[in-house]
Amino acid sequence: MEQQTINNLKIQVKVYPGSKKQSIECLSFSGTLISLKSHIHAQPENGKANKALIDLLSDYFSVPKSKIQLHSGATSRNKVLLIAEISDKNLEHIPKQLSLC
Repeated sequence: MEQQTINNLKIQVKVYPGSKKQSIECLSFSGTLISLKSHIHAQPENGKANKALIDLLSDYFSVPKSKIQLHSGATSRNKVLLIAEISDKNLEHIPKQLSLC
């Protein structure tokens, strides 16, 4: 079976920086658009929260950090990120609760 690649997976995230626990919660999922809520340890200072979010998403989706880019919301809690060239293999790593949200 040939592996398919999606050019850009768009992720809308509401970020809660300075949280005690790091987590990702799915709000909705449809094709190439995912809405998430994320709690991260890092404070929103000098891009630390953005870097921590990219690190967390990289682990969550099993993709290299270099494939994730902040598209908008650098200084906002509401962010849009793009994952470039995500394959079916990487999409399989999305937990079942994500595909059910």
